[in-house]
Amino acid sequence: MNARSNTSIRELVSPKVEIALPDAAVAKVALKMRTSDVGFVPVCEDRRVIGVVTDRDIVVRGIAEGKDPAATPVSEIMTADPVCVSVDATLAEALELMRSHKIRRLPAVAVDGKIVGVLTLGDVASRGSDEMPVQEALAEIRRPQRVASSSAAPEGRGGT
Repeated sequence: MNARSNTSIRELVSPKVEIALPDAAVAKVALKMRTSDVGFVPVCEDRRVIGVVTDRDIVVRGIAEGKDPAATPVSEIMTADPVCVSVDATLAEALELMRSHKIRRLPAVAVDGKIVGVLTLGDVASRGSDEMPVQEALAEIRRPQRVASSSAAPEGRGGT
């Protein structure tokens, strides 16, 4: 591995991160996503990540289930206890988490557990390493996942 994959992800993390409180209405979170042009929002209590919600979660776990977006708290549709990465983790460690959990976005947290930012595949691809293991990991994570049935809620620990 080159030096880049052994350095901390701190320099790759997008520090401007939109967060939602667990009692925020799904509609408000969807509006925040649209306004900020993001498809992923960590759900936090006291800046500690307790869940994540994606635009896909809003559709599959909210709208498709007949939930009222204006009255449903995001905590009802979020992925609870999501995979997070230490902001001091190496790129190789972060990619392994992404690969093993088949997720494209990782909330990055400080030692105290508070969110610092989000690491995305785009961050890694645009500013990360060009070495072969990184490119293979990116390709593997990007592969579409099969859904067992149309009525099943999405599995996984971090959204898609």
